[in-house]
Amino acid sequence: MQAQILILVLILSASVSFAQDTIYDQNLKSKANELTGGTAFLVKGNEAFKSGQYATALMNYEELIRFAPGNQKVFYKIAVTNLKMEHYQKCLDYLKKVTDREDKKKNWIYDELHMISGQAYQGLGKLAEALDSYIEYDIQMSADDGDADELAKVKRRMKQCELAQKMLKNPIDVKIVNAGNNINSQYDDYSPSVSQDGKTMILTSRRSDTKGGQIHPGDGKYFEDVYISRLDSATQAWSKSTPIAGKINTNGFDASMCIAPDGQVIYLYVNIAGKTGSGDIWASKLSSSGKWASPKAIKVSDDIKKTERVNSSYFESSATITGDGETMYFVSERPGGQGNGDIYMAKKKGSAWGKAVNLGDLINTEFSEISVFVHPDGNTLFFSSKGHDNMGGLDIFKSVKKDGEWSKPQNLGVPINTINDDLHFILMADNKLAYYSSEKGTGIGGRDIYAIDLSKIDILTLNPLGK
Repeated sequence: MQAQILILVLILSASVSFAQDTIYDQNLKSKANELTGGTAFLVKGNEAFKSGQYATALMNYEELIRFAPGNQKVFYKIAVTNLKMEHYQKCLDYLKKVTDREDKKKNWIYDELHMISGQAYQGLGKLAEALDSYIEYDIQMSADDGDADELAKVKRRMKQCELAQKMLKNPIDVKIVNAGNNINSQYDDYSPSVSQDGKTMILTSRRSDTKGGQIHPGDGKYFEDVYISRLDSATQAWSKSTPIAGKINTNGFDASMCIAPDGQVIYLYVNIAGKTGSGDIWASKLSSSGKWASPKAIKVSDDIKKTERVNSSYFESSATITGDGETMYFVSERPGGQGNGDIYMAKKKGSAWGKAVNLGDLINTEFSEISVFVHPDGNTLFFSSKGHDNMGGLDIFKSVKKDGEWSKPQNLGVPINTINDDLHFILMADNKLAYYSSEKGTGIGGRDIYAIDLSKIDILTLNPLGK
């Protein structure tokens, strides 16, 4: 009985900070390995949640139920963890367990429920229900003179839902089809890139045959590896995607960024302890034997200051090269930008890359910009962002450079963009076919690569919002 009481006390004391993302009692950290039973599950779950290892956190919280059956604060922890993992229906199921036992008194759980349920409904595309939840949260926070940042967040969420409702009524005339079993697998497949001749596709996947076979504790999925597929000119079908031959894939995370226009160089995300920052842009060249060489850090000009180089001590997650091979656009989380991740540009100086230049606040926002792609014309940029006129998650935007200036980014609209994360958009040179990755719930695996038939529209002049 005393053990049961201790567990409940720990749950109660940890719960308020859990709602504020400070969910681990530092006084217990050193004792985690000494604790047994429910207490150990609580402490280990909190520690895993704080470090972003949500699959591990969820496993521990679900075990905790055996020791604290019916405890609404455990249900709350499980609901929030499922939300972090984008298991939206499971999040709502556990929130219902909380509200079934909640007496509607004004407390920390009741204040948070509407915001959490709103996010889950939004993730499921249930926009009316999401709006209702956000409005309730907005009313409650306003009445309580709530935190200004929280009020701004919920109002932004409401705006996203309203924009999504508007766009759903005015879809653009495109046809989207799954790229098929030869490209996709039962696992996550994403980040496609196609050579300028349209004959070679590289992609990233988290399959069970990943080299090393390791599983990430944060989401319970296999590590990333790079895969390749070739287009059959006779059948116009892609070959079965397989691990890329050569020395690209390792026991760690290996992800594709883009293939150079001539198909002879692949740019990759590489993160090697002691050799890279938080993740750098490296390149691999195709040998005469048809295999890819060991990736090496991209070459930079010697006269560029360390803080202005393409690769920094921070996270560089995406890169794309213009058709002439002379300009690189890439994403970096280095300080000094507009938000968490910004788009930068660098030009070639001889055989090396020059100074990294931020594209500025017209393109970059206080939120995250990722997965950038430049059209072969060198003047049209596509990228995913959580900012701008956004429907929720990451939407794909387009900006056109004219007279040296980028235009205001335009949302590509429905059905290309959805309520959730849509990214890795790439456009073929004829402007009639594009590929991107999305998680539609009806695919072959989790996140799949899709082909977009653009033959009925002009993607370069498209403006769904008419702004």
